[in-house]
Amino acid sequence: MSESNNIWMQLGTRCHMLVHNPQTNVWEVWTSTNSRSGDSSKWLGTYLELHSDGRCIQHIRSETEVSAIVIRGATQCH
Repeated sequence: MSESNNIWMQLGTRCHMLVHNPQTNVWEVWTSTNSRSGDSSKWLGTYLELHSDGRCIQHIRSETEVSAIVIRGATQCH
């Protein structure tokens, strides 16, 4: 069994920024954003949040809306 998983993005999607949080071991793959500097928790835009347990969550942050959609739940290792 493979120890890695793939996250697929629509063809033509640009990856604007890749951010790693070492405290939580979570990766953020930003596909659109209004900034590329400073604290990513203050950026507006869309990103995929990738967890080491296989979970993938899409986040959308605007000035008026914050939403999250679970793309893939956590996978259990055997």
